[in-house]
Amino acid sequence: MNQVRNIEIDNTSMPRRSSNDEYLTTVEAARALGVSVRTVQLWVEANRLSAWKTAGGHRRIARASVDAMLAARGEHAPGIAPGPRSILVVENDPMLRDLYQAALNAWFPEATVQTTDNGCDAALLLGSQRPDLLITDIHMPGVDGLELLRRAVDTLQPAPRVVVVSTATDGEIDALGGVPPGVRLLAKPADALKLKATTSELLGLQAA
Repeated sequence: MNQVRNIEIDNTSMPRRSSNDEYLTTVEAARALGVSVRTVQLWVEANRLSAWKTAGGHRRIARASVDAMLAARGEHAPGIAPGPRSILVVENDPMLRDLYQAALNAWFPEATVQTTDNGCDAALLLGSQRPDLLITDIHMPGVDGLELLRRAVDTLQPAPRVVVVSTATDGEIDALGGVPPGVRLLAKPADALKLKATTSELLGLQAA
């Protein structure tokens, strides 16, 4: 297989991501290729995938190079597999947890919605159920929310789409190490319309 050359571009000539999504985050590329985020990073460093870095130091992978690798394997870039979707909500506030479940069930009646109030149970459910979408807070009992989503993104294949709903500010989240690329952040309490639009987009479904 011919290797695709790695592209290093300075910020002044950095290409913009178009509406056709010519560039993927590392997480998106890993999901498309069915490998870990670390594997994608290694392939970039080995010039097997074409990539550049944003001003913040995040890699953006050329979709064409991902498609070329998939084509060489006789595959096509997957989204979420066809069929019913599964959603895991991690929220220790019982009222919010019930509201999330009721809203998600109404928006996506064919989806399976599971909830838990702590990170330890969530980690077990992630490993056994492999949900398509994870909605989690950051501060909660058991495993910390940021640790939980990093585990999900780095170890599960395909990795779930992730939405973080938190009262923490961007600065506080950055101080804790930040979130992996591709994770969506919503302020808590989440605006219903924003949550509906975000979950609909990530699941690839039209909400009711």
